[in-house]
Amino acid sequence: MAHWLVEGYGSDGTPATWPVEAADVTLAMAEAARAGHVALTARPAHSGDGTKRLRAADLLALMSELAALAAAKIPLADALATIAEATPRKMLRPIVEDLRKAVSSGATLSDALARYLPEGGFITGSLRTGEASGNFAGALQRITVQLQRRNATGRMIRGALVYPAILLGVTILSLLVILLGVVPNLAPLFQSAGDAAPASARILIAMADGLRAHGVSIAVGLTVVGLMGWRLHKHPAMVGLLQKTFDATPVLGPMLRASDSAAALRVAADLLEGGGTLPDALTLAAEATRATSAREALARIGSGVRTGQPLADLYRGEAALSQPVAGLIAVGAETGRLAPMMTSAAEVLEREVETASRRLIALLPPVMTLLLGGLVGGFSMAILSAILSVNDVAF
Repeated sequence: MAHWLVEGYGSDGTPATWPVEAADVTLAMAEAARAGHVALTARPAHSGDGTKRLRAADLLALMSELAALAAAKIPLADALATIAEATPRKMLRPIVEDLRKAVSSGATLSDALARYLPEGGFITGSLRTGEASGNFAGALQRITVQLQRRNATGRMIRGALVYPAILLGVTILSLLVILLGVVPNLAPLFQSAGDAAPASARILIAMADGLRAHGVSIAVGLTVVGLMGWRLHKHPAMVGLLQKTFDATPVLGPMLRASDSAAALRVAADLLEGGGTLPDALTLAAEATRATSAREALARIGSGVRTGQPLADLYRGEAALSQPVAGLIAVGAETGRLAPMMTSAAEVLEREVETASRRLIALLPPVMTLLLGGLVGGFSMAILSAILSVNDVAF
């Protein structure tokens, strides 16, 4: 028997993880379900087993190639063998070969792939829906589209941050040159004025002396803090804190709620079109969102739908989800066209997010240029002011 960690939601709608002992991932999830939990995905309890997780780019390449081969009616095992032989990605090849062996021995792709996914709820859930409904090619296509959207958003954000990052690096370098090169050369002039030296001169000298004496310690400390922040930024407590902070921000809050709602609605619509039930679609849609508040809201909506409460009323009662499209969801629920209306609502929100994102990205470079330019200019003006003050004292 192997040890697994099953992730999902409890009966109260809160995210949770349970240790389960079972022979394989399917039995582990079934065991958690029998205990009354909503199981989304399972992974080996021991992370030191040498299992390599699929990177985002490799996962997108695998899903897109599988979708194309499945649409061409190529058997899954043969499709995996073809990808393993043809892929130029060296890290992907052994994983695909392992998937092929598992599928050839009778395992489903969803179970075989779960151990390689950093977050398997949406993908494995979509695959299981496609496997159960017989529309496996459609499930692969829907997964590919979702991953492409996430990849495009990530590229846009990374591209927008390149110039500010370069500008920040140049600013830090300029300040170091001022403090370590210019100020020490002017220090004798400032010190010759004694107590009559201006406050700006004394502050600059103290900063330069402190940087020379403790520069290495400061650099090590900042590196340690950065590494700790990187490790902690995915911790549930930190994620919740950041989410609350962003939600309270006037511009970012509505934009992030719209983004989370669009992702959840599109995933739920895709799963409904693939043959899934509404409660299961909402549960898996929760896993597709990255914000803790949105996941909890969707879990509560899924629990409410299971008890027979109207979807539209439940959606309107969740402030963590974007409300402008609640009317579209209500119309879809009333007319029996919920999946198409969810897709339309997601498109509306995505357009809003794209427009807001482009505006923020357009404003970021000039704002950072003004702020960082003002910082460097402030240091330069402090030096000039100190020099002029010392000259006045000499006269």
